[in-house]
Amino acid sequence: VHDPLNYKINYELGLEYEKLGQGAGALSYFLRCAELCYEIDSDLAYECILKTWLQVHRTGRRPVFEQEQLMTALTFKPERPEAYYLLSVWHTDRQLWKPGYMYATLGCQANHNLPPLKSDVSYRGIHSNTFQKAFSSWWCGQREESRDLFKELYSIENLDPYFLKPTITNLIREDIIKVNHTP
Repeated sequence: VHDPLNYKINYELGLEYEKLGQGAGALSYFLRCAELCYEIDSDLAYECILKTWLQVHRTGRRPVFEQEQLMTALTFKPERPEAYYLLSVWHTDRQLWKPGYMYATLGCQANHNLPPLKSDVSYRGIHSNTFQKAFSSWWCGQREESRDLFKELYSIENLDPYFLKPTITNLIREDIIKVNHTP
């Protein structure tokens, strides 16, 4: 690397290492990019913090580090929705329903009119936190809220199939829609 202090080069190298499946190298470059650009390009620094989380998440071996990276991203850019969603998923994957519900609820209040991040950080778009809130609220005893949110999601035209299938499953389970239907 001819210019190791150029945050853009570090970001691009992180992306290339990520494409190659070299998570450790990618993490290193994303972390360096975040350290170099947090005062210049705070959105990119935030994205790079999430990218460091993603690299470790893919290994499945350091859950505490994963949670801490997501919390770092959240405190750095609390107005953005991505870290809330990912923290909600992190908690509900561990059946920690109340924190999962809390993060999803806060994520629904985040600013969804911000420009999207430049690369994939496993955030699935504007309906992500609503889905997480619908899912986790059921397990927190907020059954009516869960039903209402799943109905709201079901009514969205072109809902991401990742959310549509479990939304339909939950609405069928609650006898709100019938098994034989056309979405």
